[in-house]
Amino acid sequence: MAETIAKLTSSLIAGKDTTQVVLGRVSVPINGSAPKVFVQGSSVALQATWLTTVTVNEGDTVAVLISGNGNAPKTAIVLDKVETTPAPATGVVTAVPAGSTTVKVDALWRGSVDAGFVGSAPGVGAKVMLVWQGGKPVVLGTITSPQAGNTSSSSASSGVTSGQQTQSSGTCPLRAVDSGSFTIGRGWNPYYRQNLMQGSYGGRTLQGCWFYGSAGTMLAGAQIANVRMYIAARRRAGNYNANLNLVVSPHNLQAKNSSPAFTSDAVTVTLPPNWGGGWVTLPASWGAMLAQGYGIGIRGGAYGGVTGVGENPSSGLIHVDWRR
Repeated sequence: MAETIAKLTSSLIAGKDTTQVVLGRVSVPINGSAPKVFVQGSSVALQATWLTTVTVNEGDTVAVLISGNGNAPKTAIVLDKVETTPAPATGVVTAVPAGSTTVKVDALWRGSVDAGFVGSAPGVGAKVMLVWQGGKPVVLGTITSPQAGNTSSSSASSGVTSGQQTQSSGTCPLRAVDSGSFTIGRGWNPYYRQNLMQGSYGGRTLQGCWFYGSAGTMLAGAQIANVRMYIAARRRAGNYNANLNLVVSPHNLQAKNSSPAFTSDAVTVTLPPNWGGGWVTLPASWGAMLAQGYGIGIRGGAYGGVTGVGENPSSGLIHVDWRR
């Protein structure tokens, strides 16, 4: 599968006449420079231009138009961000935390979201118009007035009461910005591209890593209730028809800039044959390490691995339930 995607990417960037729309993944450098776009299956950033209406965040999936003639260099234009569901145009305010620059909004199929607002904060119960920028909602105006006497209503889902400051909580998504496999004594292994492998093969010992940059530091000071991770499909490697025990633990890197050092508190996650991807629960105590910028990886155990962010941008996605 990886080889097929790589060939497709190669044909899009150079060679035959093409005009196609492909999916890309956004990576925002930690030094604050302009975002980069990677086509799935390629570790080389596209030389792309952007429509002025496009706003993105780290890890977003975008639609990229690639076109060109003959052997001339291809042109890549980022058209827009791609989501699994459309952005709702309206929502209902459920809480207005005192002194906050955002309000809680029930945004239909998107669920409860934190939305910025223009001008004065809308009241609890107000139906509001939403505009979305880079996946983040902003309240543009009120469609209906809040219900009389409802200005001090509370939101059971958020734990925040309008007009007073109480404990807040939520779920923080951490999307892996990169992934790959490290060969002990040799370095990062380009053969596996962005896929993650563990165990020994051909006399070499492999370790796989997901990287999150500094995204986890937003959790600093929070109390962590739960940590869940999406582990993508198994690679067809090793004894694929048997269970694969992934040895999972945090590592100390934010990017592929050195050798990974893993923590000692590993857990075993058993993946059955034909594992196509799914969520697993990790120790809540790992939230403190994610808040320090740690990543998550696999090591030891039998030879095998899972698909990385190059083929599945959701690989390694972490949801952290927190409260303050």
